[in-house]
Amino acid sequence: MLEQAIEEVQPLLVIIDPLTAYLGGINSHNDAAVRRLLEPAIKMLEQRRVALLGIAHLNENQALDLMHRISGSGAIVQTARGGMFCGEHPQDADRRVLAQFKKNLSGLPRSLDYILDGGGLTWDASAPDIPYRDLITKPSPEEKSVVDEAEEFLSGYLNRGPAKHTDVVRAARAHGVTQMTLRRAKQRLNVQTRKVGFGLNSYTEWSLSSETPKWIKKSGEQLCENAGEKEITEI
Repeated sequence: MLEQAIEEVQPLLVIIDPLTAYLGGINSHNDAAVRRLLEPAIKMLEQRRVALLGIAHLNENQALDLMHRISGSGAIVQTARGGMFCGEHPQDADRRVLAQFKKNLSGLPRSLDYILDGGGLTWDASAPDIPYRDLITKPSPEEKSVVDEAEEFLSGYLNRGPAKHTDVVRAARAHGVTQMTLRRAKQRLNVQTRKVGFGLNSYTEWSLSSETPKWIKKSGEQLCENAGEKEITEI
């Protein structure tokens, strides 16, 4: 049926939402059965140079990695060339983020930030990158308080000027800030990184961005101007 429809319509993109509802009655949790169904379909689409976008939903188990939270068999993600996740912005409920968590043919690209407005959406090309893991984990109130303290420490440390990444991590550890918490604070402050020097003498430098988000505490809420995050590879 899919092949016949493609022959008639000649599309460049096929979207199936949700993918698990169109598996022909097979057990969507059976890896072998799902592969037997998907692999011939994918081969047919490749021959016709048609892209397939399959929509899936997540289960509620936040203890699992994203790969294992997708409804149905793991073969659905494994047979795909790439995977993207769409979620609410960690600091701004009016924004959404589209982040890629799998890409077979190259490295992961930066995330895309957008705002829902009047039935449409507006892309924000200037928004900092947000790793997909920050979209699927919801920090507790206690964790938020810890990140606030880490943000205050990091902002004060870098206000003196750019610093070596290793020096920042060492100072943060002495201040009682874990690497995970430091990473979250770095994202919220949109700290910039760059390589300095060459070869064995090179190092990574951290500095505050001129576009650092301005967090304002008011009535127990956090309001953000130019909200955003930047993925960290050093931590």
